[in-house]
Amino acid sequence: MPFLRIYFAIYCKHIIPLAINNGYAMLKALTQEVLMKPILCALLMMLLSGCTLDPYADMPKSATDWYGEGIDDGRSGITARSEEQLASDLNDAKVDRHTYLKGYAVGLQDICQTRLLYGWGVSGKLFPEGCDARPDATALREAWQKGMNEGVQSNRLN
Repeated sequence: MPFLRIYFAIYCKHIIPLAINNGYAMLKALTQEVLMKPILCALLMMLLSGCTLDPYADMPKSATDWYGEGIDDGRSGITARSEEQLASDLNDAKVDRHTYLKGYAVGLQDICQTRLLYGWGVSGKLFPEGCDARPDATALREAWQKGMNEGVQSNRLN
């Protein structure tokens, strides 16, 4: 708060008398004393903030969540990635394929359902490749195709 008092005192002593005597002088003083300081402070802060370090740069990389990666891949409908693909994509040489495949199976269970794939078909999404390896793949593909046909039909009517 002392800063505000000093600033207010400077404002009252210098700018108000200038405003009374000469409008141009007041504008010049206002520009120099009131507006320039905050602008310079803001510019200085922006310049200094550009020099900050990333606080997470030196942290060790956390272990890969292979189960979570498998769930994500399964839910996206892609085929399971090979061990080499996982190591390359996730930059981790120690691939836990067994845990990845458990998660992948859970992810596929989430999307390989007739009602969901019917909705995918209606909305024009492609049939997920991962569902082709399931025992009920024929029924899943038929549900998806039925939805695709109805989606195309409704688009033609609109």
